[in-house]
Amino acid sequence: TPEADAPADAGTVAPEDVAPVEPADGPAAGDAGPVPSGGAEQDVPEVEPPAAGGPAVEPNEAQKRASKHWADLGFEQLGARQFAQARSSFERSLNFDPRNRQARIGLGRVAFQQSRFQEAVRYLEPIFRQRGYMLLGIAYVRVGRTSDARAQFEKILAREPNNADAQRALRSLPR
Repeated sequence: TPEADAPADAGTVAPEDVAPVEPADGPAAGDAGPVPSGGAEQDVPEVEPPAAGGPAVEPNEAQKRASKHWADLGFEQLGARQFAQARSSFERSLNFDPRNRQARIGLGRVAFQQSRFQEAVRYLEPIFRQRGYMLLGIAYVRVGRTSDARAQFEKILAREPNNADAQRALRSLPR
C-alpha cells in the first residue's frame, strides 16, 4: 500500500514544497466524471474544487473528502496498471486539495512506472528527500544523480539495516 511507504505525517505538504501538476488529456481536471469500475462506485461528494489561480485557500472538509476519494481511486487504478486513469484520478484529487501528499506520491509512482524518471523525481523529491524512499533512489539512478541515489539508499538502511533491496541498490552504484 502507498501508506506503508509513506511517513506517518503523509497528509499534506506546504504549497512551496510541491511540483506543479500538469493536467493529463481527457476530462477536465475538476470534472468528477463517471467513477470507473473496480469497487470504487462510492458516491463522489457534490463539491466544487477551490478556485484556480487565486490565493491558496485551505480546502473545506467536502473538498478534502473528494480529494481523498480520487487519490484512493488512483491507487486502485495504479495497482491495476491503469496508468492513464490513475494519473487522471490523482490530478483530480489535487484539484480538490493541492497539498494532498498521497496524490503527489501517486503521480510520482505513475511517472516511475511509465519510465518518466525526471517527472517521478519532481513529485517524490519534496516528500521523501529527507527520509529515504526506494523509488526516489532508483529514479535518481535513472536520471544520473548517483550521489542523491546513494543518500536515499543510505537513509533507508539507517532506518531499516536489513533492507535487502536498499543494500543491493547501494552495492550496485559506482564508487
